[in-house]
Amino acid sequence: MFRLAVLSFICSFSLICQDKISNKDLRGVQSILKISANNIELKIEKTLSDEYFFIKNNRSKIKLAKKDFFAFDELFTKNFIDMKYMMSAKPKKCNAYGILYMRGEELIICSSESEKRKMLKKLISYFK
Repeated sequence: MFRLAVLSFICSFSLICQDKISNKDLRGVQSILKISANNIELKIEKTLSDEYFFIKNNRSKIKLAKKDFFAFDELFTKNFIDMKYMMSAKPKKCNAYGILYMRGEELIICSSESEKRKMLKKLISYFK
């Protein structure tokens, strides 16, 4: 019994007995804004060090200046709130045209909602 306790104590400090530990901290990157439409995915992520990155189709990653991020964030937020709360609700039968994400909230834009589709196209063109 004593040997087992000593062995487990020694093993707890040994590199042989320990499992590999992942150093990828998922809290390090926060997705702020995201647009998905027509096989295009555009998003902005924020790191713990207060850096903002624009990511297109999970391939290209470009660092944004804070002033550029805040300008787009203001435009995106205004459009998101207008589409979600100020315009008519989505129809019951909805063929999804695009999806917007903003800090945990989601907005599905249907193909039949022409005004929302126009606003989404403007957002995408501003993003590019």
